Amino acid sequence: MRKIQILSAGWKEPVFENGERNISLPYFLPIEKAPEKLVLTHALAAPGDEKNSCFYLETKLLSGKCTVYVDDQKVRSFYSVFAPRITELTAYIKKGALQTLRLEIEPENLPDGRFSFGGARLISTRQAHFALNDETEPVRVRTVFTEEGVSVLLQAAVENPNNYDVVLFRICSPEGTLIDMKSAKPTAASVTFDLSEPMLWDGRHAPYKYRAEVVLQRDSDIIDVADVKFGVRRFETSDAGFFMLNSVKLPLNGAVLRDTDHIDADTAGMLELDANLVGLDLIDPEEKILNRCDELGLMVFFRFPCTGDDRDFDELRALTRLLAAHPSVAFLYYNSTDLGYGKKFCNTVKENAQYIFTAGRCDILNGDALADAIPDVLYLPFEVSAEKTGFSDLQKQFEEVIEAHPDYRFAVFPKAPECLFDRHSTGALRPDCSQEYFSMWHEKIWNIFSTYKNVVCYFTGWFSDTSVSGERNGLITPDRKDRKDAFWYYKGQFSAKTFVKLASLPESVTRKAIDIKCYTNETQITLTLNGKTKKVYHPVRLSESVYCFQEIPLQRRENKITVTGASGTDTAEVFRSKSTLGKK
Repeated sequence: MRKIQILSAGWKEPVFENGERNISLPYFLPIEKAPEKLVLTHALAAPGDEKNSCFYLETKLLSGKCTVYVDDQKVRSFYSVFAPRITELTAYIKKGALQTLRLEIEPENLPDGRFSFGGARLISTRQAHFALNDETEPVRVRTVFTEEGVSVLLQAAVENPNNYDVVLFRICSPEGTLIDMKSAKPTAASVTFDLSEPMLWDGRHAPYKYRAEVVLQRDSDIIDVADVKFGVRRFETSDAGFFMLNSVKLPLNGAVLRDTDHIDADTAGMLELDANLVGLDLIDPEEKILNRCDELGLMVFFRFPCTGDDRDFDELRALTRLLAAHPSVAFLYYNSTDLGYGKKFCNTVKENAQYIFTAGRCDILNGDALADAIPDVLYLPFEVSAEKTGFSDLQKQFEEVIEAHPDYRFAVFPKAPECLFDRHSTGALRPDCSQEYFSMWHEKIWNIFSTYKNVVCYFTGWFSDTSVSGERNGLITPDRKDRKDAFWYYKGQFSAKTFVKLASLPESVTRKAIDIKCYTNETQITLTLNGKTKKVYHPVRLSESVYCFQEIPLQRRENKITVTGASGTDTAEVFRSKSTLGKK
């Protein structure tokens, strides 16, 4: 059986001529603070188990060029950004002896401006074992939909087998119940299971995952074990221009996340929004993040960090195999308009992953034409002028693109204006950082793109503000405590669950009567003021999920506003200032 030794602690970094300091991993710092070369050493005592004679070093989230040494002997050099890398150390390790493992790292900039090293571990196995390298998955799963159901092909790559070895394959339910079991010789370790009534990974509705367990066995001796969780699902786009999950039309709506430290809070917020699509931008594809999206049924639109050279494709092959094991990953996106790069990118993804769509950046709204739509989906990031004609000009441009290229499919990412959560204005006619303008901007953008079937993915923009750069263009505040008005507007568009929510109001006003906006997907709501239930106000419908109670009279000083629907109530307080009441 394989043994694993975590090397996350005990690394040494020399910093002075006669000194060194301990480093705990993971290791993240701004790229401008990273040294030109980071030299890390670790006192390595390989396990003395006589049966385990093969050794591998696995590194994670190491951004840059890394050279591995054992006792000053060079083992390997490689570049890495996201995907884990595995280096065989068998020829260099002396079992039971204390040796020095050294990593010389030349940092490179991650897309978010950081340098990282996520950690390392030493893996020891017997001579016969499931493959451990950058190029091969120990267990590969492929699912094929048939007229009878689904065929699940399981393949295991075995290193150094002998004639007495056998590979046992098991498919189990998420609860661990055995569904079926087969065996094969390790020289051709491949079996097919036919599932006549498969449980599908069906997004938010039913994120069901199977577990494949694979055992390398010699007589009654278990030599090695590997397992992988997988989901059975199929992504398509229809001729009519819709995204299809398991042959059912599904509009994909969501937001882009950009902060690893708040993944749990952000994915919970996405569920509250009733979104079904998560964009991962400048985020490391950690297993815990992808597993969480698998379990929650949130489909993933992942951005690949392009450098523009051939090193990208070694990284892409390793990364694609990692992503392919997660049924939530629906799109892999590259940020390049180079047609040659795009073609190679798409071919590499298709060779290494099944049912993952490719998406490429396209600036055709700004005049850049494409001879052919190489990726499955064209990703359109854009800004809209704050002028009154900005929205109509955008719609006209997009209609021209749709007319010229009716077969193209699009994912849209509008860059929202800045919004200060506690700022309000009257009229919202200018980009003044107000709640009113921010919400109006999103309402107009949604009403443009939600009408086109060719738009298979709609992103609201960034999900959260960021405290790092100070940008205030997300749907929630940096501390994740407050939702902006635009959040509730999109919840009204995305969600079938009824709710009622007052739009944010200034704490203090000077007017005797104000308009009060409300977001809801109910059809009957009422407003009461200061607990006086005998006087009930009814709203005017402005658009889908947006209502307005007009000219609500306010008393002096405090006013308690309550809006009520079948699903519950929401309240707010507004203070009417005395200073400008004037004479009666």
